Amino acid sequence: MAEPDVPALQNGSVELVRSSQGAPNVNDALIALPCHHCGIPFIANSDRDSDELPWLRKRATPHDLYP
Repeated sequence: MAEPDVPALQNGSVELVRSSQGAPNVNDALIALPCHHCGIPFIANSDRDSDELPWLRKRATPHDLYP
């Protein structure tokens, strides 16, 4: 995403948090949304905040990404 996309990303993150009743939080949404927009299906993350996002599969360790 290019720098001009930052305001749209911030607004999208806030909307994602609102629509999901706070899961993920704003920080996780700021990570998850660019993944979604760029077609990245995995995130290396061990917390549960991103579990509510059906379009993002969580992998907790590098071994999960590269078995």
